[in-house]
Amino acid sequence: MKFNVDAAMFEAQSMCIRNSRGHFLKTTTCWHAGSPPPQEAEAIGLRDAISWLGRLGLSNIELDCKLVDDSIVDKNTNQADFGSIISDGQALLQQHPNFKISFAMR
Repeated sequence: MKFNVDAAMFEAQSMCIRNSRGHFLKTTTCWHAGSPPPQEAEAIGLRDAISWLGRLGLSNIELDCKLVDDSIVDKNTNQADFGSIISDGQALLQQHPNFKISFAMR
C-alpha cells in the first residue's frame, strides 16, 4: 500500500489510504488553525501522516514536495522555516524504522 501526502490550504486536512489498485481503504481528517506556506503545510501533513500510519501499523509514504522529502530524509536538515515540524517528523520516524519516505513527482 502507498499513502500519498498532499496538503491543501484549508483548516481541514484530509488523508486517505488506497491500495495498489487505487481502491479507497481508509481516511482521516486533521484540523489546523492558520494558513501556512505550502512547504510548511506539506511538512505538517507528513508529520500527521507518520503519526496516523504508525498507529495503523502501515509504512509507505509518497510525497510530491521534494523540499519536505529532502528535509525529512536528511537527519541533519533543520534549516527550513518549518524545521521544528521536520524534527517532529524525524522523531516519529525513529519510532517506526520500517517506514519508507519517498518523493513521487506528480
